[in-house]
This record gives sequence, structure tokens and C-alpha cells, in this order.
Amino acid sequence: MKYMFIVCVFLFSLFANELKYETSPYLQQHATNPVNWLPWGEKAFAKAKKENKPVFLSIGYSTCHWCHVMAKESFENAEIAKLFNKYFICIKVDREEMPHLDSYYQQVYQKVKKHSGGWPLSIFLSYDKKPFYIATYIPSKKQSYHEGLDTLLPRINQEYRSDYASIMKRIETIESIMSKPLEVAKNKNNDISVKTLVDALNKDYDEIYSGFSRNKKFPEASKLALMMDLALIEQNKDLEEKSLKMLDTMALRGLYDHVEGGFFRYAVDAAWEIPHFEKMLYNQAELIPLYVRAYLLTNKKLYKDVVVETINMLDKRFVKNNLYYSASDADTHHKEGDFFLFSTQNIKDALQNNPHAKEIKDALEFTMYGNFEGNVHLNFYTKNRPKGFVQFRNALVKIRDKKEYPFIDKKINTAWNSMMIEALYSASLIDEKYLQKANNHLKALKEFMFDKGELYHQSL
Repeated sequence: MKYMFIVCVFLFSLFANELKYETSPYLQQHATNPVNWLPWGEKAFAKAKKENKPVFLSIGYSTCHWCHVMAKESFENAEIAKLFNKYFICIKVDREEMPHLDSYYQQVYQKVKKHSGGWPLSIFLSYDKKPFYIATYIPSKKQSYHEGLDTLLPRINQEYRSDYASIMKRIETIESIMSKPLEVAKNKNNDISVKTLVDALNKDYDEIYSGFSRNKKFPEASKLALMMDLALIEQNKDLEEKSLKMLDTMALRGLYDHVEGGFFRYAVDAAWEIPHFEKMLYNQAELIPLYVRAYLLTNKKLYKDVVVETINMLDKRFVKNNLYYSASDADTHHKEGDFFLFSTQNIKDALQNNPHAKEIKDALEFTMYGNFEGNVHLNFYTKNRPKGFVQFRNALVKIRDKKEYPFIDKKINTAWNSMMIEALYSASLIDEKYLQKANNHLKALKEFMFDKGELYHQSL
């Protein structure tokens, strides 16, 4: 066993790039890529200048689904890696480790492209750190929406070496764009009042599916909280009904993990049915107080169940020494949502011997026959959970227990922990046990993140 460990360490050091020396979980995920990654630093840019090569800068984070897709398709692809290594000096950055860099290049993307960016963020730079080409996810081969890396990398290299004037022109264009303030559409009506806020929320609200978009759906907890505040202040029953409908939909459709509890980051569709399966600590922290408020307002059991289940999920997956980890991945072994999905046979097996099987099938509607790449992601199309739900869920827990849980980013983020502690204080309004729990977490966070009078924003 000892010799096997030594061999593994030797092989890792033999095939790893310089990210092997980094502590970031995201950079460690790329330490064995065939791409010769370097961390951000003067060494990388000095090497680019010496070898007269452009820099390829890739920014992402450890639980980012599309970062994993690009890694699998391109950074783990030997042929694409050869192109990167031959023509570029390649740098990996963890956006959570260097938020200032991510913020700057996201601004570049937004100003150049006229819309917001995302991750992975892909930037081509000169050796003196001046961007001349920027994108997000880039496929390995040509797709309808973007040129592939297999032709893009040689083309950029050719331009850099034989037509540097065109590169300089792009650099100057981007510098000119960056020198101007970001244009924001101005509202000609400067009258801000309760009425204008109500009108704005009603205008944004999706009357068909609920929520604040007609495309993919984010929880938008702060906007939902504002709607609930205005409903209370104005005694506006319409706003109250809309906010409760949104809370119901998020709790019963695909945004929520019905088996283990907790909310996924967002839904990729307007109807909240299929999520991006990543779980973020801050989403749970933002949503728990809203469900506490709704429970105190209506005494509806579903809202209390959501609060309790979400806290239990975090205790099971995200807590160590009374500190909360940051996030869990959407993927397991490069398969999106693999841990959270069930086969149609799994659903049939879980419904066996359940006296309320018909009611559960009716509540699931067509989703029980497969709604995500032939598999089932649970959605309930009722105003409450169907009878027999607990027995059904317990059967599904046993099926899930045989699977490997996705990667967990174990960074301790001070802000997100603080938000979650506040959520626990809020939850204590429906169960006093959460008061002591909140106190324990607060004590642990202060002891861990304060060092010699300095408050650190995150730690591994």
C-alpha cells in the first residue's frame, strides 16, 4: 500500500503542471490537464514576453458546470492541449481566489459584448496584459454559435505572429471602449414611489409560471423580499398572492431538491422544471428567511418543511466545525445532475407498496416518464406535496445513497456564512432550537476568520 501511494505521488508529479503547487480547489482540478497551465503572476507574463507568445487566460470556479464542460472537451483533450502549449502561455485563475481580476475582465466582456458574461471566461492577452479577444465558453470544434478552439487557436497565433497590427488595433479598440463609462439605460421617470415599485414588480412578474423572467429563472430573493414587503405595507393582496405563488412554485418544481432538501442555483427554463444542479450556500441563506416569513403569514406546512429540510441538508453536506462550506457541484464524473436524477425504473420501484402511488403519479404528471436526458428530475404540479410523499422520498433516499455526492467546495466564505447565520436566527422564529445553533455558528465563524484583529473574507 505504501509503495502504491509513492507510485501515485510520483505519477502525479510527472504529469502535473504548475497548478499542482496551488491550494485553490479549482486550480487543483486542472493540475493534471495536459495544458501547461501557470498560475497568475509575473512569471507567466515574463515567459510570454520572452517566447513572444500571446497569453490565454481562463477564469472559472470549482463548482461551475460549463467550466467542467470546457475542461473535459478541451483542456483534457490532448490535441487541443498541444495547440495551447505550442502557441500560448496559459494561465488559470480561480474567480473566488482573485475576485478583482474576475471583476475587471467581466467588465471588459460586458462593455465589448454589450451583455453580461459568465464562466468560464476566456481571454486572449498580449504579454503586457492587454486583452484583444474575449469570450466565455468556447467549444473544442466549430458550433453554430462559435468557432471551435481547433481552428481559433492556430488563427490567433498566425495573426499574432504575422499580422500584429490587427492585434494592436483590437487592443486599442478595447482600451477605447474601457475608457468610457458603461452605458446604462436611464429611466426618464425619476419619480420613485411605492406605486412605481409595485408597477415595476408587476411588469417583471411572469403571470404564467411566476418569477421575474420569461426565460431561465433565478430565485431573485431580494426582489421577492421587496414584493413581500410591499404587499404588507400596502395591504396588497395581489402582490401577496404573487409572492406566495412564487414560493410555492420554487418549492414544488425542479428548483428544489425534493429528496434531500435545499435549492439549486437556478432553473434553465421559464417553468422552473429543470435546474442547474449546483447548490450554493448563499441561495439557501437568502431563501430560508422568505419561507419563514411565508410560514408565519400562512401557517402552511410546506414552508416550514422547506426551512427544516434545507437546514438539515446543509448540516449533512456543508458543515464542519460549525462552519459552512461554499457550494456543491452540479456534476458527478462529468455527468450533469447525475446524483440528483433517477431512472424511470427507480421511480417505479420507489412507488411500489406506496398506498398513495396514484396520487404521486398524478402530481408528477409527465415527468415520471423522463424529463432530463431520459432520466427523471422530480417536479410536483400540485399546490402541496401529495399524500405518501414521505414514504416515496425515503425510498428515493435509499437509491441515492448508492451514488457518489458531487464535489464540495470547502472554502469558508465569511459573507455567505454570515448570511446563513442570519437565516438561522430567522428560522428560530418557527423553532427555538435554531437560536442556539445560530449562536454556535457565529462563535465559530468569529474565532476562525478573525486573526490578529484582521477579518478575512474567505479561507480554505
